[in-house]
Amino acid sequence: MHKKDIEKFINENEEDAFFTGGIDYIKINDIEKQLCINFPESYKWFLGKYGFGGIFGVEILGCGKGGVPSVIRETERYRKLGLPLDYVVISSSDEWVYCLDLKNGDKHDCKIISWDRNIGFRKIEAESFFQFILEEFKDGKDSWD
Repeated sequence: MHKKDIEKFINENEEDAFFTGGIDYIKINDIEKQLCINFPESYKWFLGKYGFGGIFGVEILGCGKGGVPSVIRETERYRKLGLPLDYVVISSSDEWVYCLDLKNGDKHDCKIISWDRNIGFRKIEAESFFQFILEEFKDGKDSWD
């Protein structure tokens, strides 16, 4: 999966998409400093291109145009519930959250895991951020139709 695939999917379904718009690298660096982590390039690309939002009811946390960035708010919220420092919340379901697993990746990309506040680590959901969001968006479309 590549960013081209994600861009194509979003462009083909833009009437069902909602994104706040990208943020600059200064803001991305500020978010990294606040969370005491370094994002992989794949997630930085998402923040720079889309900021925050989603499609077909699937929301990817990030940073909108004002207020506390959702990625900071939710990650800090779950850290208080025991989320490890090398996990960053990027999406949530009613029962668990999906996180960048920064300890299992490199500067380009990382695995996406699910985490539950009662049991902790659940499972690896995707081998990469791009794979995760494209699969989530496609599943969202299938459920939407």
